[in-house]
Formats: sequence, C-alpha cells, structure tokens
Amino acid sequence: MSNSRQIQVCGPKDEVPEGALKLSVASRAPVFNPDGWKDLWLLSPFSVVKSGVAVPGLAGVRSQTVENAWQFLKVWQDERGWQESEAMEAFRSSCAIRFPRGRGKKAIGSYWGEDGGVISYVEARRRIYAPCYLEMLERKDRAVLIERLRNAASQQPIYVWDFDSYDITRCGMTHISEAIEYEPRPFAHAFIVALVVNGDMDSITLVSKNDDT
Repeated sequence: MSNSRQIQVCGPKDEVPEGALKLSVASRAPVFNPDGWKDLWLLSPFSVVKSGVAVPGLAGVRSQTVENAWQFLKVWQDERGWQESEAMEAFRSSCAIRFPRGRGKKAIGSYWGEDGGVISYVEARRRIYAPCYLEMLERKDRAVLIERLRNAASQQPIYVWDFDSYDITRCGMTHISEAIEYEPRPFAHAFIVALVVNGDMDSITLVSKNDDT
C-alpha cells in the first residue's frame, strides 16, 4: 500500500498517513471533502445516471440509479420470489433506496432474469453490482472524475472511502480485488473506484471468469 501512484481504500473512521488525502466518494462528498473534490458525489451509486444503466439479466430494462438496480433485484427471506412490479417502479425512480426492507433484513440472493433463477450474494456482486457501477463510470462526467483522481494520485497518496468501505489489510487481504469475495463485509463502491483508477479491473474480471457457481 506504499505506492503513491495507486489510490487506496480506507474506512470512514480510518486514519491515513501524514501527507495523504482522504476523499469521500459517497453521496455526502460535498460535506466531507475539501474544495475541488466536492463533486465526487457523482461517484455515488445513489446519484442519478442520465438515460440510466442497464439492469443485468433483464433485457431492455434500465435503472435511473445503480443502487436501485442492485437493491431491487434482491430476493428476500420470507417472500415468494422476486417482486417484479415493485422493482420496475424502483428502476424508474430517481430516488435511490438503500434498505428496501429496512436495515438488517437479509436477502437470500438476487434474481437473474436470463434463466429466472437466484444467484448468490457474491455472484451478484460480479454479475449485477460491478457491471452497473462500471457502466455509470463510463459517463463523461464520471470519467472526468476518475481521471482527476488518477492524476492526483501521481502527486500524493490518495485514499477513497464510502460508508461501507474498510481497510482490507485488517481482514487479511492484500489486494483490493479480494474484497469482492469477502462476504462478511459489503463490497463498497470505493473498491471499484480504486480498481478503475489503478487500472486493476481485470483482476475482478478474472475472478468472475474463474467462478462457475
């Protein structure tokens, strides 16, 4: 984690080395970030994406936010399958909902429309969350921010965080890409930001290709 040309990920309460810049990529970035970095809220999965992002597994369906694409494909305990009508309404909405069933409610997996089945939590990160978020980053206004982060990281150590991110070394990991398989903690979007800025997204692609579950 010593390469200043690579941005790192930390948790909201983690301290960073002296001289490093800690930046929020969450929706409240305007509150936490210094001047010049307040527009990083556009990297939040809660932000509205013009023309939406494709909802994986559902041909022709788009979601206004990455968050709703992720949350409303989930299949919940004590419910009979995927709630299609509710999901379609959420995909059309510009209001992102983080806890559709309330904080602490567990999903049993995510709906995969191509075969009508349910995929696991970790597999859903690969097939649903990461593709949706990466499509958002392709938008010009987001791509500009990624390039700014890349340039800044060549000048000083940069640490990005969102509310779900954490220091991977405390969980026994050595590379950010490992977090996608670490089920006890959320796969924070800050991890994807770091992987994209560092040019390491292939590490997730390779993990996905090697998993046949």
